[in-house]
Amino acid sequence: MGLTFINAIVFGVQGNAMRMLGRNTPLNQFLAGSAAGAIQCVVCCPVELAKTLMQKHGTGKKKSSRNCTRILCTD
Repeated sequence: MGLTFINAIVFGVQGNAMRMLGRNTPLNQFLAGSAAGAIQCVVCCPVELAKTLMQKHGTGKKKSSRNCTRILCTD
């Protein structure tokens, strides 16, 4: 997953959260940043886990990211 995609998630969620919260206060910035970080973890961590496992196992039974994700979900 590229850095551009991750930045799009973070800044998109943070911007929308700031719009929903209204005023630009330090507390609202903290809440918006927390929401952005939480969404980023939900999206990026499983992808990074699959990529790491593919590197660890080489070209064994986890040949593609789709296959690796399927194996992770069934194990």
